Amino acid sequence: MKANNDRDTDYVTACFSKDAVVYDAGHIMRGPGEIRQWSAELFQKFRYVIAPTNAKGEANGVILTAMITGNFPGERVSLEYHCRILGDKIEVMVILPAPVTK
Repeated sequence: MKANNDRDTDYVTACFSKDAVVYDAGHIMRGPGEIRQWSAELFQKFRYVIAPTNAKGEANGVILTAMITGNFPGERVSLEYHCRILGDKIEVMVILPAPVTK
């Protein structure tokens, strides 16, 4: 999350394995080149801050829930980042809306 909040495309890309896949908003990014481009386009299009609100360890990764605020429609959204980890890198990341709890 620090890499995103610092708006550092190189740092974001370095968090992923060389064969990483990211699923976000109906788009699939594969490998460092596409992940770098995706990150750069988000930084260019929007100004936002990611604030983690919960983390849940899984057998091979983590589900991180975060509140994202910024200059996008709705200005706030809670998202879940489902990350499968390989060594110290993200191998797969699926970004989904967080379920609404009552």
